[in-house]
Amino acid sequence: MPPRYTPPQLWLWNPRGAGGGGGRGGGGRGAQTSSAHAKPVRASISEAEQALEAGERKQRMRELPKARALFIQSMVQLATAGLASDRSGCLVFAAASAALLEVEEDEARIAAFGQTRTDGSVLASSSWRTRQMQLLSEAMEALVAGAAAAARAQASPDELSHLSEQAGGLQLLLSQAHEEIDQGPSALAAAERAVAMLDEAQRLHSLATEGAALLAEGPVAAEPSVDLMRALAPALMTLGRLSLQAADAQTPSSSPLRAQGVGAVERSLALIEEACTWCDSERGDNLPLVVEEWARLLLEVI
Repeated sequence: MPPRYTPPQLWLWNPRGAGGGGGRGGGGRGAQTSSAHAKPVRASISEAEQALEAGERKQRMRELPKARALFIQSMVQLATAGLASDRSGCLVFAAASAALLEVEEDEARIAAFGQTRTDGSVLASSSWRTRQMQLLSEAMEALVAGAAAAARAQASPDELSHLSEQAGGLQLLLSQAHEEIDQGPSALAAAERAVAMLDEAQRLHSLATEGAALLAEGPVAAEPSVDLMRALAPALMTLGRLSLQAADAQTPSSSPLRAQGVGAVERSLALIEEACTWCDSERGDNLPLVVEEWARLLLEVI
């Protein structure tokens, strides 16, 4: 089986911060450009990725103001150069957006620490919710544009799978953001889009592995991606929970929504169980972490 697409995985699919290894950078293959412009494009994306990686280091060291400045620098560099929608630049832009959102959430919690009231906290304010939606929507637009550019350039199925995976992760974040402000229908619609994008990522990954098997000298078993399973399982659980809530809110209860909800929950649990069976430490898979995620999904059902 060929390795997953070369750019490091973005932190997008797991908004609670419990994810596997790898950074949030999104370098790797850029759009096909003329030789006169290829170097400046690569250099600009590389500079933005360096700022992103430096921001991640500052974030891990809890130097949040410096991390925030570096993430903004990364985003501004790409936007100014017109590369936020580039098929490589969009990954860096989306990663920096998600990281900036996480830092700003941490800063808001620190600022609110010790307050006796929670209803007036920064995170509950309309201005913060607007900021959250803005960041996620801009990152989503960048990924959609980047994926379209990759498709026009006839990118490999593996590259398109990677882009679809990250877009699905962003849609899951958008779903959760809508849910936090009691926008149930919007949350459900975003969860449906997240599952559709991650399903497409799996389909494209299967095409890539089948192509590699045909080119290999010997027989190559096409194996599913554990990373994609881990991305899809929580999206399915979110879709199932929101569908069941929407079904209960209707009078009489909606049978199609209930069937969709039950099916999504069952598929989520089956998928994370299957991911455990495919884990291979030689490929860097973390079985204890996947089992922990399985337990977390089970707790959502209880």
